[in-house]
Amino acid sequence: MNYLATLPPKKRFYAALVCLPLIYLIVKGVTLGTMWAGKVGGIPAILVVGSLCCVAAWKMQHIAAAIVSLFYRGE
Repeated sequence: MNYLATLPPKKRFYAALVCLPLIYLIVKGVTLGTMWAGKVGGIPAILVVGSLCCVAAWKMQHIAAAIVSLFYRGE
């Protein structure tokens, strides 16, 4: 469950820093997505938006590690 614990220390630190704005983006996506889905598609669209945001939150550590891997090469 704690994917960041398997990373090297420096990469773990940078990935934890990337998680902070990622949490904000996920919460903002839930807010804007459900408001849009409520107007456009009704209940099925709200469920799709909610499930996408849940998967993003579940895989947040993997996403953050992938973002860090793009820019950080290590020692």
